[in-house]
Amino acid sequence: MAFHVFCSETECSHLPSPLFFLVAIEWEIEQGLLNTQESNPGAFIFLREGEDSNRQTGQATNSELLEEGDNLDSEAKQLLSNLKAKIANHYPEHLKVHTLAYSKDSGNPRCKESNKYLKQLCEQFTAVTNHQISEEPGRLLQELGHHTALCLKNCRFFCGRQNLSDSIFHRIKQNNDKTHTTLTLYGLPGCGKTAVMCKLSERVQAVLGQDSVVVICLLGTSQLSSAIQSLLRDICLQVCLAFDLPPPPSQTKQACSDLVLFLSKLLLTVSHCGTQTLMVFLDSVERLLPNDGAHTFYWLPTDCPPKVHIIISISTAEPDTLKALQHAVPEAAAYSEVGPLSCEEGEEMLKMLLASDTRWLSPAQGVYFHQSFPSGGQALLFKLAFHEARKWLSYTSPSELVIASTAQGATHRLCERLEKSHGTVLVAHVLGYIASSRNGLSDTELKDILSLDDEVLSEIHHCHIPSSIPILRLPPVHWARLHSDMGECLAEWKADGFTLLCSAHRYI
Repeated sequence: MAFHVFCSETECSHLPSPLFFLVAIEWEIEQGLLNTQESNPGAFIFLREGEDSNRQTGQATNSELLEEGDNLDSEAKQLLSNLKAKIANHYPEHLKVHTLAYSKDSGNPRCKESNKYLKQLCEQFTAVTNHQISEEPGRLLQELGHHTALCLKNCRFFCGRQNLSDSIFHRIKQNNDKTHTTLTLYGLPGCGKTAVMCKLSERVQAVLGQDSVVVICLLGTSQLSSAIQSLLRDICLQVCLAFDLPPPPSQTKQACSDLVLFLSKLLLTVSHCGTQTLMVFLDSVERLLPNDGAHTFYWLPTDCPPKVHIIISISTAEPDTLKALQHAVPEAAAYSEVGPLSCEEGEEMLKMLLASDTRWLSPAQGVYFHQSFPSGGQALLFKLAFHEARKWLSYTSPSELVIASTAQGATHRLCERLEKSHGTVLVAHVLGYIASSRNGLSDTELKDILSLDDEVLSEIHHCHIPSSIPILRLPPVHWARLHSDMGECLAEWKADGFTLLCSAHRYI
């Protein structure tokens, strides 16, 4: 109040009055946090809020005693409250609020409530600081980006499976407040288990709440997701980052048994720490490397605590691994089969795929496709059928159309078409080099190897060998066209920081 009287009687009335209320630390907060254009600054805010624990007992509260004794400035208190509100509105996800009950013993070092508050604050501050300065989040972020991109790709043309999805979420809601077992999806290769897992992870927050935490790993699609040790380590790090918990100690990261124990305790901590639900999706567990007993499933938490759910998928083409899983999780109700798509669902998927390529079938071709799959089929079969149908011309008679009735047959027809378009030697050698590599080949490596292959170069330059080029190499356009046409034959694999190409299906 005195400030406004002073300004009205002097020449300071033209100055912006808020500047006179700012202390140095508040100005720093305004400039460094509130006025920044970055959406995710590297800052975390810890706020302490007080509540009067003695108000209901009829005693004078600590805050009242302070106000009477020290005559606190109510205007300063209001300014502090406004600053807290602005910070909370700008960055609610970076805010860590601790509530401490005021009492006459608040300043006593023996007060249990004060000690509990200080312990929680120190642990949370230490965890956040470790996450900020550690190199793990950078590596983990690349791995998360890889799995997220694959999830988006698998969800793009997803259709059907509504009954399966509803039954799984119904079971999750039923078990959310009690201890329960891990859920398992199983089915034949190519039935669409991965797409179902990706779609379930996409729907979690819409069904269970926006504050739900989702961890999804498409096993076998990267080097880190193929080994059980690195997989457990990454799962622990993701959960610790999401819930602001201390990461696993460095010595724990070296041994699988220590990681299994740490993960078990971590899931219990998450279950007790709040109302958030944690969902962990592990797709294609049969693709884990058998090292460290991964296929015995000793590492799998079979009994999940409340608010923690684990869903895994497995192929029935690996009977020994499936049998080991059934021994670890014997409850029959925990298993759900991913069956084939119906004919209508297959046609819907084909229309979505063709529309993405700005292609459509003529009415006669649509009838032929429907007659080819009267009882439906595997999701992979319809994807391969798309690669066949996208080559059809609008005037092509149905009598001239040929489409395979099995995924293996469709894969063979795709390879035959590639050999006819790009040459038998080039296609066979590309697939051979990829199959014989340890983890796959990068795009550059494959072009270099093909440029050293005399049989491939002879087939490409059989009419004329350029004499003006000192070093003969594979023309880039040949590989670009073949790579584009191979479509579902190749998949990307992350290893040692590089993106490698590998076979997408066991049929190739």
